[in-house]
Amino acid sequence: MSNDNLKSDPRDLYISRVIKASPEVVWRCWAEAELLETWWTPKPVITKINQMKFAPGGVFGTDILMPNGNAHNSVGCFLEVTPHQRIVFTDALSGGYRPTKRSFMTVIIELKPHDEGCHYSARILHASDEDAGRHRQMGFEEGWTTTCAQLAELAESL
Repeated sequence: MSNDNLKSDPRDLYISRVIKASPEVVWRCWAEAELLETWWTPKPVITKINQMKFAPGGVFGTDILMPNGNAHNSVGCFLEVTPHQRIVFTDALSGGYRPTKRSFMTVIIELKPHDEGCHYSARILHASDEDAGRHRQMGFEEGWTTTCAQLAELAESL
């Protein structure tokens, strides 16, 4: 199946950007929890990584602290961790591949060498058109564009 066919699935959302840093540096921004916390959510939202084992089957747990004082917890599982190339995680599972009660998305991150550094892309898969639509209404485009810019700023400064 061609990439163009994949992009036509209305359940999937996409974001991509060229980051002027090597895939190895962008990888660090994912692999090191203290770096991930600095760009994972749009500022002024604060992310705290409460659990992270960056390996297949490893847990990915965050506490998201909103400016109004509300907190949101999430837990997921890394499915694939291919150094400097690909990260796949889902909220359908928690650490050790243990099923969660509700799934919203699975994310495929790809890092590819580019003449200017790294081509970073994210494909966010949803089970239904409704879930994808809800994610759009939650501000997917603005939020993921902002976090991608924050990731680029961090990676380009390292």
